[in-house]
Amino acid sequence: MRCLVLLAVCIGLTLASCSEDAGVGEFGGPPTLVAESPVRPYPDAASVRLYVEGELSEDNLEPGFLEPDGRVLSPEQRSAFEGMLSAASYRSSGTEEATACFIPHHFVKYYDEGGQEIGQISVCFCCTGIQAAPALGLERANGADYVDLEFDEAALRTFIEDLGLPADINCGD
Repeated sequence: MRCLVLLAVCIGLTLASCSEDAGVGEFGGPPTLVAESPVRPYPDAASVRLYVEGELSEDNLEPGFLEPDGRVLSPEQRSAFEGMLSAASYRSSGTEEATACFIPHHFVKYYDEGGQEIGQISVCFCCTGIQAAPALGLERANGADYVDLEFDEAALRTFIEDLGLPADINCGD
């Protein structure tokens, strides 16, 4: 019986951490934004490609990418994408929670002149998470406790859909 109660509590905590109100509650408020600055990931990259995973289904549990070679972004599209990114520095309230999801389905990969991948930005629209690998070395603003890579969700969603690709993938109902 204890295992069932523990399982129910764990599921409840996981669901709560994916809610829009994560980090807000009886123990404090959300972190305070101190400053935002633009981000230029992997500036030495010669080319950039957008990869979007296919939709999972009962018949296809490994859908791969919709376009296996990715979609090459023009210099203007690259600038537009990077204009949606920011380094957001926050002062902590001491009660922040991380999302439990982060299963990205959108990847922007950066390549050098020789075609070798030098970096990747992964995006999960399900939890609005974003990650760069390797890390970008974002600078934390004075007075801030930490800095996060963030993106303009609505703008990126529109950007991807304007390219004729889906933004909502495998997030459930």
